[in-house]
Amino acid sequence: MFIARSGNCSKFLAFNNVLEDFPKILNSHNIDVGDHASHDSTNVVHSAKNCLLCKIRDRQTDKPEHIVYETQSFYVVPGTGAFFEGYLMIVPKKHVMSFALLSQEERIEFYSLLDDLRSILECIYGKKVFAFECGSGRTGAGKHETSIVHAHFHLAPTDMPVLQKVQESGLHPALIDKEDLDQYGEYPYMLYVDQDDNWFIASDPHDYYPRQHPRQVLAEWMGCYEIYNWRIYPFRERMDKIASEFREFC
Repeated sequence: MFIARSGNCSKFLAFNNVLEDFPKILNSHNIDVGDHASHDSTNVVHSAKNCLLCKIRDRQTDKPEHIVYETQSFYVVPGTGAFFEGYLMIVPKKHVMSFALLSQEERIEFYSLLDDLRSILECIYGKKVFAFECGSGRTGAGKHETSIVHAHFHLAPTDMPVLQKVQESGLHPALIDKEDLDQYGEYPYMLYVDQDDNWFIASDPHDYYPRQHPRQVLAEWMGCYEIYNWRIYPFRERMDKIASEFREFC
């Protein structure tokens, strides 16, 4: 049992509700807490209202020029918290909770876009691409109220041995066929796609997954774990650099 004996978080603790207190304790140590189990009746259900990624789609943010590529159903932006070079995100234009909930036609479009972007990033940065998604379940239920539940797929040029490092972190995702992704839309999941296009998924409705687990694994491998959290380290200057590098290549 983790007990807070000192520190600034103690005055905020309720001491009678572990679901409230545990995230506060972890946050005080710069640890991003996992989401609530998806079957919890107290879960928040998220809508498109005030969704950041919907606002970016509609050019209602300060940096609409950061949309570097668009297709009929998706747009591409540099990722906030780019502690590594070449960080891009693929975002569906419609407000959907995970890529598992896309239609078959949208997934076909997505797979083609993913292949194109991985090829472009490999040419720019000289590394193959690790791709990942933190799926939010059908409604976003169970996700923290500050989570961005609108689906977004992350791309990271890196030589990290993906499955090995994910397993060393304590998760043991199963190998799946990407064509079966639509079977995992009901509950939150962690999806890892290695540089050879092998797809691995961890999806158990009773588990708690750290919201930034793939970023934590990558930052740990790079030796910079302390800066994995995009909420604290947004690296906005690098977002500008990534956008410029992508446009110059294309």
